Amino acid sequence: MKFFKIILIIFFVLIFFNFIRFVINPTLDKIIFSVVNKQADKTPRPTTEKECSKKGGEWRRPGPWPKEVCMLKNKDGGKFCFAGFMCESGQCISYLKSLRKIPVMAFGQCPKYKILFGCLQQVHFGFTGQSVCLD
Repeated sequence: MKFFKIILIIFFVLIFFNFIRFVINPTLDKIIFSVVNKQADKTPRPTTEKECSKKGGEWRRPGPWPKEVCMLKNKDGGKFCFAGFMCESGQCISYLKSLRKIPVMAFGQCPKYKILFGCLQQVHFGFTGQSVCLD
């Protein structure tokens, strides 16, 4: 009976920790970002190569996308972070060698470009979140 209680406690601790990791941390991160960055950049993305070069972007295909788009750089791209609210884009990306299903304490970097692609993990308050593949 004591063994069953220990297993049950471990089970509930894991569920609680994953709830914090996948629900509370990302939500809190987005709320803090929206409060800190009230003036979000809402200018439309350049649609031609000429407009893109005027804005300082690169006209190319991001990853496997079929058409070329303007890849605008974030001002804080490459800066170390531990949560999304620390970055201009609102996302802190972990560049671990492999994506992890278990939570890992990690620092991340603010993304270099406004368009994200590939497989990545966001970092919320020092822990990796869910893996996402964007193509």
